[in-house]
Amino acid sequence: MSDHALAVDRRAVQQASNAVLGMVLFVISEGMFFMGFIAVYFTAYSAAKVWPPKSVSIPSVGLPTAGVVVLILSVATMTMAARAGRRGAYRLVVPWTGATLALAIAFAALLGFSFRGLDIHADNGVYGGLFWVLNVVALAHVIGGIVFFMLVLSQASAGELQLRQDPLRAATIYWNFVAVIGTFLYALLYLANAGSS
Repeated sequence: MSDHALAVDRRAVQQASNAVLGMVLFVISEGMFFMGFIAVYFTAYSAAKVWPPKSVSIPSVGLPTAGVVVLILSVATMTMAARAGRRGAYRLVVPWTGATLALAIAFAALLGFSFRGLDIHADNGVYGGLFWVLNVVALAHVIGGIVFFMLVLSQASAGELQLRQDPLRAATIYWNFVAVIGTFLYALLYLANAGSS
């Protein structure tokens, strides 16, 4: 393929990106999904005399705090991967995406370990049910991100991102969404209740 034909193909791909548009629509729909559960949480909170209920032990903020720090670092590495892709520095996309993948796995592990020993159960009323639904759905999104990063990493290693950067852009949009949700849930479920007794 000539350089001119390759440039024309790159321009066409950059102008019409169904994958990126699809990811934006997916993130919007998932945001609405989370907002529904968060609305239920705030409705229950406003109706309760004591929140969280006294029968529920307050989770420690140690591991979740470390997890959020790792999550924010992973957004920085994903941003660097996306920036390298936009600049055409494709040899840098692989290490930055690999670092994001490693940090995403570390975040999932920290979140999983923070669940151990919790005395919060789905049958602890609305609080317990919402605590688990929000955390497990967030964890499922993190696992989805891990799979997504593996796919992007394999495409970057094979050199496929030189023609189509849509997977890298879509992964960046998705991971930023996961980070916003993860940070918000940390503030809502852990930090806001840290002083409760």
